[in-house]
Amino acid sequence: MKPPNNRLRRRAAYALLWVYKHGPSQVMWAFGARCQHTPTCSEYGAECISRFGWWPGFWMTLARFLRCRPGGTMGCDPPPETKPQVPLWQPWRYGDWTGRGMKHACKPVEKRPEA
Repeated sequence: MKPPNNRLRRRAAYALLWVYKHGPSQVMWAFGARCQHTPTCSEYGAECISRFGWWPGFWMTLARFLRCRPGGTMGCDPPPETKPQVPLWQPWRYGDWTGRGMKHACKPVEKRPEA
């Protein structure tokens, strides 16, 4: 039997993010717990998985979910531009567990002058 290909793994990861966004996230929103980051955690996860693949993207997203809590980090936290170089046996090092990587801020949207 062949192992599942990357496309199937990515689709499964996107499906899990969709379930989170439309299930537990909505319940937490109803009780006042909101994502403290821009972009939201599910958008961040989808972007990381699309850029770096399902395995590094999973660890990056897990670290972000765990930072998005009361007392955790907040503010602008875009996905990294490049994949961190980590050893195969230390996949948890893909994630930014402390929020130290939030050095760069989101760029404000410039308004175009009306003609």
